[in-house]
Amino acid sequence: MFLIGDAAGYVEPFTGEGIAWAVGSALLVSPLVARACRSWRPGLEEEWESVYARAVGRRQRIIRCLAFGLKKPWLCRAVLGALWGLPSLARPLVASLNKSVSER
Repeated sequence: MFLIGDAAGYVEPFTGEGIAWAVGSALLVSPLVARACRSWRPGLEEEWESVYARAVGRRQRIIRCLAFGLKKPWLCRAVLGALWGLPSLARPLVASLNKSVSER
């Protein structure tokens, strides 16, 4: 069984990433599914977990940090103040989140 989308690791619904992760991970898992249909072998699940972690894991950590920060008003004010003064700090984060899962 290969888990994708929310079944593979739900974080927070506020970003809308769940659907993008589901579609992207479906594209990534398709070669493994084809191999599994031809000849199942132990270890395919672990291979998928590794592929998925590389593709989505970093973004999940970023979203967890954002979710944590959004629950702390003082932290939100501090971060937004820093980003207001130095918007270039936000560019790498936004660029990373905007890449599709299958680009990884």
